[in-house]
Amino acid sequence: MGGMLYVPGMGRWILRLWIGAEAVGCPHYNGPLDMVRNMCATCGRYWECYLCHAEAADHPFGRMPVDAPFSTQCGSCGGVMAYGHERCSHCGQGFNPGCSLHAHIYYDL
Repeated sequence: MGGMLYVPGMGRWILRLWIGAEAVGCPHYNGPLDMVRNMCATCGRYWECYLCHAEAADHPFGRMPVDAPFSTQCGSCGGVMAYGHERCSHCGQGFNPGCSLHAHIYYDL
């Protein structure tokens, strides 16, 4: 199930998907392959991006160990997996290869 969300600062609509009771969708990175969510080691929540986290959380993004088996979540099916996948190991959804440019923000490399 999904819906559209208007982001005034960007002057555009983005698609928000729902996994359980959580909305998934990022106003900062919202291309068709921007479907990965990373876990913050501090709060234990999955976030669409570090900018979404900075806007909503009261703490810096805590980097996860690179070998944590549940540090990444697919925004398409909600499946969890370890760092380093180019597509979801559960549903096959492809992930944005550009996400690796931000790996140092999310993981202790």
